[in-house]
Amino acid sequence: MDKPDLIAFAVIGDGEAETGPTATAWHAHKFIDPAESGAVLPILHLNRFKISEKTIFGTMDRIELLALFTGYGYQVRFVDYYQHLGTKHTVPGDRDAAVFDVDMAASLDWAINEIQEIQRAARQGSPIMKPRWPMIILS
Repeated sequence: MDKPDLIAFAVIGDGEAETGPTATAWHAHKFIDPAESGAVLPILHLNRFKISEKTIFGTMDRIELLALFTGYGYQVRFVDYYQHLGTKHTVPGDRDAAVFDVDMAASLDWAINEIQEIQRAARQGSPIMKPRWPMIILS
């Protein structure tokens, strides 16, 4: 948090997101001072499985996920791997993954722009009250 130009990307699996510390950490953005601190871009990897059973987030539909994370104070953007590729596995550079790659790149650009706008406003003396930090749900 002491590196004001740093944006850390945190990819969190949905099984890991159910642990107590991680469930609480969804509120950590409330402690970030955009005038002085860097930022964290959380990316929830919604693969819907953990070792023993389905995940809680994996049983939720988009409306429920949107309501939950909006309530936590985030702007949510969904990137749907399966919408683009079905169940096909790809390798880097695979042409079939190009649409997904474009969607993910656009989502990252959006998130970085949102973070920079929140920081810019705060650093110029016009902070956004209760800024809605971006997050990505990758499913």
